[in-house]
Amino acid sequence: MEKKMSCCGMICSECEYYPAECQGCREIKGKVYWLEYTGESCCDIYECCKKSKKLKHCGHCHELPCILYEAQDPTKSEEDNQKDFLMQMKNLTEAQ
Repeated sequence: MEKKMSCCGMICSECEYYPAECQGCREIKGKVYWLEYTGESCCDIYECCKKSKKLKHCGHCHELPCILYEAQDPTKSEEDNQKDFLMQMKNLTEAQ
């Protein structure tokens, strides 16, 4: 299977929720599963990257990593969030 990366650098196709519960950020337009825990209507990173700046992914933004990456997935531990962040930065800097 081809890797499918979201605009924030997460690999959608490697997520436990893909594809049964989530088809990836592009398809669901940033309305990720964890929003039910935050009360938001859309992922802030998705809104900034795709809707405001119209970028393919955050790796094309000169502000990477911005303050939006300080938000934590409420369903994960601090350690897992840090691992995700490092992986996201790696994916975004390697992506074209």
